[in-house]
Amino acid sequence: MRNSRLLLNLTVGLAASSLVLTAPSSLASKTPTKIQVLDWINKQAKDPVVTDYFDFQLVNLDDDPEPEIVAKHNGSVHIGNFYILDQKPDRTYALIAEEKWNSPRLQLDHWDFTREVNSSEIDKNAEDEPRLLAGKRVFETVQHTGGSGISVYEANLWYLDKGRLVKAWEGLLRQTVSVPGGQLFRTVGST
Repeated sequence: MRNSRLLLNLTVGLAASSLVLTAPSSLASKTPTKIQVLDWINKQAKDPVVTDYFDFQLVNLDDDPEPEIVAKHNGSVHIGNFYILDQKPDRTYALIAEEKWNSPRLQLDHWDFTREVNSSEIDKNAEDEPRLLAGKRVFETVQHTGGSGISVYEANLWYLDKGRLVKAWEGLLRQTVSVPGGQLFRTVGST
């Protein structure tokens, strides 16, 4: 009886220890938490996240199979930052880009130009494969800026090249200026 109990305790102990040893690999494959992403950014960024208005998403921005983390935080009025983190072999993330862009929202799947599909009635040369711009997946991040009486939305077109953010183009989407007396001036678009 004593030997069988000893054998049972030894078997349960070995089984439990093997579960503990395998737990980190199964946990490492899960989506990072908001706390983890904030910690990675705040340890590496010039301008750490200091507000509660923080959002992130996992998206594959380049040709490697691992997803990158795209994050943003918004501060007071028109202040905010935009971050890109790339996955390291130990399944943590390294900050590869930090921009002073106050992005109202993250919609990278919406702004991914490779997902644009032209109607076959409009474009007789429409292809089934997604189109690339200069061989790169190009994304747009809208920045909201301005000041007293001025509201500006600017577009930033960018892509990743060898682990770094490359700005392809930036331009005005809409600028609204309010002047005393109730006048409102609006500029839409730029070249």
